[in-house]
Amino acid sequence: MQRQEVEDCFATAVELVREAGKIVMEGFRSEKKVSKKTHAADLVTGYDTRVEVFLISSLKRKYPSHQFIGEESSFAEGSPPALSDAPTWIIDPIDGTMNFVHGLPLVAVCVALAVNRKAVIGIVYNPVLEQLYTAVAGRGALLNSEPIRVSSVTDMTKALVNFWTVLPKSSNDSIPEVDYGLKNFLKRITHGHLELGSCAVELCFVAAGSIDAFCVNLPNIGCWDLAAAALIVQEAGGVLVDPETGGEFDMMKCRIFCAGTNELATSVLKEVNHFKCSTVPK
Repeated sequence: MQRQEVEDCFATAVELVREAGKIVMEGFRSEKKVSKKTHAADLVTGYDTRVEVFLISSLKRKYPSHQFIGEESSFAEGSPPALSDAPTWIIDPIDGTMNFVHGLPLVAVCVALAVNRKAVIGIVYNPVLEQLYTAVAGRGALLNSEPIRVSSVTDMTKALVNFWTVLPKSSNDSIPEVDYGLKNFLKRITHGHLELGSCAVELCFVAAGSIDAFCVNLPNIGCWDLAAAALIVQEAGGVLVDPETGGEFDMMKCRIFCAGTNELATSVLKEVNHFKCSTVPK
């Protein structure tokens, strides 16, 4: 795909994402019909579906040869389609649906365009707070058209971190003690640990330097949660790795660890891996 084509796609997507934000705001201020998907904390509303249908149908009209991976359509079909080299739009209509349901203003419309299996466009829009995070590969990351940069923190004791490691609630609502233990461990060795309920928003906070490190590795996370925001973090100068292997981040493996600096990434992952080895039964 040529640079001008990418620019055209970016301009079109930003316009559509802003329109999608109006649908989100309509739902944010009104009662919503809520359904459960895979577990009690994995929710969907009619607004999730409306936003996804709007975005895919609008993009498909302009780019009929492009492919699409959407969260709600993938759930309806049982699994997401395979990512090919063809231009593919990856869409999360409302990231942070639990927040959306409860009226917590940390929600986002997420749209990425991947070419040759790599994201070249990332857009994360929080219409409640009117925050538009964007990135085009090779051009840096922006918040409301202003450049953003990851933090320069290297010392764990000065780092604000977030690890999404708690497994989804089971039928008896039990949560493994090791996950509670890890959170308490992180609180002791870092400046602070928090969870805000939107993977994309929290990744963008890393890009903007507000959070120093973030990790998510859960079975219900999809490429739509990560693709757009991960590019924004990368373009803001962040370090992205696979939290299981320590290798290169792959959005289709649906897990990510990111930090503002290599030093912080190395030290946090070392401590977390040591904790897991010492507490998880063999």
